[in-house]
Amino acid sequence: LCCFCFCSNKAKALRVLRARLYDGQRRAAADFVSGARRAAIGSGDRSERVRTYNFPQNRLTDHRVAVTLHALEDLAAGGAAGMAALDSIGDALAMKLRTEQLEELACEDTA
Repeated sequence: LCCFCFCSNKAKALRVLRARLYDGQRRAAADFVSGARRAAIGSGDRSERVRTYNFPQNRLTDHRVAVTLHALEDLAAGGAAGMAALDSIGDALAMKLRTEQLEELACEDTA
């Protein structure tokens, strides 16, 4: 075998290998970014809804804590009654968070 053929084949093989490795890294980075984006955005499914605003019935429902308020007009007006409605949702969310934290602690203690 001549040295020239061996050297050129080796150089070509290294270029192909470098290109394949780069492409694999680029694909892995793109998959990571798209996965993070999908997780942040969600599917947009109705099951992922957080709140439902029903203006004809003057109703606001927060589906995370199953709280329904019939004070949507007050909330939109921004008065004291609207702030009280927001406070009730905030209190329910805080209670849910505390409950979940206590459950996690209880699971850690039993494990």
